[in-house]
Amino acid sequence: MAEPPRSDRAFDPRTPRAFAVAVFVSAFLLFSVQLIAARHLLPILGGVPSVWSTCLLFFQTLLFGGYAYAHALTQRSPSFQTRFHLALLVLSAVLLGLRAAAGGSPLAPWPAGHLLAAAFDDAPALQAFATLAATVGLPFFALSATGPLLQAWHAQVRPRGFPYRLYALSNLGSLLALAAYPLLVEPALTLSAQGFAWTLSFVGLGVAIAWAARELRVVQGLESPDRATGHEELSPPRISAATFTFWCALAAVPSALLAATTQQICLEVAAVPLLWALPLALYLATFVVCFAARRPAPRLSWLLRFTGAAAAAAIALAKGAELDFGLQILAFSLALVAGSMICHGELARSRPEPARLTTFYLAVALGGALGAAFVAVFAPALFSEIWELPLLLGAIVPLVAGAWWRDLRSPLREDHPRGELPAALAFGAAAFGAALLALGAREGGRFDLPYALAAGIAAALVTVSIGRKAPTRFAVGTSLAGSAVALAVTFIVARGDAFSSNQEAERIVFRDRNFFGVIRVAEKDHPTFGPSLALLHGRTNHGEQYLGRSLRRLPVAYYGTSSGIGRAFAALREHRKRPLAIGVVGLGAGALATQSRAGDSLRFYEINPTVVDLAAGSHARFTYLAEAAAPSTIVLGDGRIALERERARGELGRFDLLAIDAFSSDAVPVHLLTREAVALDLAHLAPDGVLAFNLSNRFVDLRPVVRALAADARLGLRIVEQPERRGIEWPSSWALLTRDLALFEHDAVVGVEPDGGGFDASHLWTDDRSALLPVIRW
Repeated sequence: MAEPPRSDRAFDPRTPRAFAVAVFVSAFLLFSVQLIAARHLLPILGGVPSVWSTCLLFFQTLLFGGYAYAHALTQRSPSFQTRFHLALLVLSAVLLGLRAAAGGSPLAPWPAGHLLAAAFDDAPALQAFATLAATVGLPFFALSATGPLLQAWHAQVRPRGFPYRLYALSNLGSLLALAAYPLLVEPALTLSAQGFAWTLSFVGLGVAIAWAARELRVVQGLESPDRATGHEELSPPRISAATFTFWCALAAVPSALLAATTQQICLEVAAVPLLWALPLALYLATFVVCFAARRPAPRLSWLLRFTGAAAAAAIALAKGAELDFGLQILAFSLALVAGSMICHGELARSRPEPARLTTFYLAVALGGALGAAFVAVFAPALFSEIWELPLLLGAIVPLVAGAWWRDLRSPLREDHPRGELPAALAFGAAAFGAALLALGAREGGRFDLPYALAAGIAAALVTVSIGRKAPTRFAVGTSLAGSAVALAVTFIVARGDAFSSNQEAERIVFRDRNFFGVIRVAEKDHPTFGPSLALLHGRTNHGEQYLGRSLRRLPVAYYGTSSGIGRAFAALREHRKRPLAIGVVGLGAGALATQSRAGDSLRFYEINPTVVDLAAGSHARFTYLAEAAAPSTIVLGDGRIALERERARGELGRFDLLAIDAFSSDAVPVHLLTREAVALDLAHLAPDGVLAFNLSNRFVDLRPVVRALAADARLGLRIVEQPERRGIEWPSSWALLTRDLALFEHDAVVGVEPDGGGFDASHLWTDDRSALLPVIRW
């Protein structure tokens, strides 16, 4: 039997399998490495939620670079494209192999990366960029270019095909990677093992890409079937600057919305892969849905869903910690999905011919990078509070209006019959404008929210009734005006706090935002004890000081004499009969200094320079340290890294008490609660000293973790649960661990029953493995 012509084989239906496998695997690895690299980076930067926002910016920026590289490469011949890109993949694999051969994980920061990061100690975001670039920069760059390159090759192999399905497949691979990592990979493999498994998969991907490149070489120089039949294809029109900018905007808003949603969720729990992966998976799922089909998602239904989801997010933002964590995640996730579906749906509607797809992906990647930059870089510089989420949700309304004006088939056109779309758009703008105005009441505005929402619903009903009867231009103009006013008012409030209807918020006397979050100092009046100053980090009160002369040195909040840390001080003084050497990871207002006596020494470790200025700077707001009985020193930087440096210098065993009280808002510092962290703490602790953990938290139950740590290190354990006491001491939970069980026989602790919880090895956190899901209070 004669062999079929090569041109027939070139367009065999089986050829897309090579591209499908390569696209899927590259996307899976692309998003897996983001989680692994960020997990490595967390301990270096103190485990704060901004670490992930910065990582998103780095990866989005490098993704844009990879797409630009792919766009430029497609201008060359197919043979050059395949040879050059395969060479880049081989070089990346060689570097990963050298890292593996040198010992440790191929994806862990290496000495050169640490040295590079050390040059940016005063700029955490640049430190993150330097470390990531030195660790995973080249492999990620090569992976980021693989998706658009393979789709461009597929368009040449199958000119009659639909390459955007490969884009949907790519996002599906990313989605599965995000689902698999916290649920399967992280619980089953150590961080080092994850790096080796990823590297082996990267090598396998190179084989799959070579397979796809072979299919491209088969058709290289062959005549296209369309041309062979005499039907010349017209060159697609060039992409205008306005269209490119519009694509960027449609990609930037959901990208920024993703970063803002993740930041909001992690702010109160912990910066861990589980809470990074959930919003990112939902974001990618909208790409899959919008690009898998030739007909994008319907506009009207998603706009109505977005209206409800935005209102739910507004309520969640206003209520804050009063709302269950599960409901908060649900509200923010619904808003992210609805907003992303609207923007990505418009992107799918406006996608160009396959010949221009690399330009399209370049615009999408640039928009993604700009959106991430808005949250990670520009918003902290512009706003003194975290206003990104409401602003971004509000920005969707005028963006959609612009998309409809550009659509020649839109009901907004004069020659198209009027439908209900303008009314729906007006409804969304009015209702969401009311939600933004409710949030504009500074610091929560819980009292104002019901009235604002009621006014918003009334305004929406009026707008809808007008929109049904009025010309289309009037309805659209109303919606645009409503959203513009809402955005302007919110921006003014967020930028300068121009006005407030919240009495509590008017008493904020200090406000600062940096890489580590939002710090505020509020004046309060207690009906019994008089005026006080409160240190607020995010939504969490991190300590207070009463201003009356007789109360200024009173131990209050989580640090009273009846709290776990207060009992630890009393037991040590009764046991030692001499001054104490005290170490504290986490400064706060400096309230623990009230427990000191003459002859004691105090050493605080604090990562946030703003907190240091408030507690001990030349313009300090709190006087705990200045009026303490014992002198104190402050080490600026992450507590664990500082303790590791001191251990390297031989400074060991000097603390009688080491208290771990480092929180970012209410987020748990996971890297301070691992087996390796406890071993480091014990090295700095005297043989009969006490290691104390502040476990007070609204959303995470840390007791099982501490039980596992105590059992693993063979330490005695007492967990002290202290209810509120006289309005001075707040409800608190402290864990006391020691190698000297005789300490627990002293009067201060003897009344505390031994912890009765069983030891579960699955709750033992290590630097390589930590599972937050089992200890979340849903």
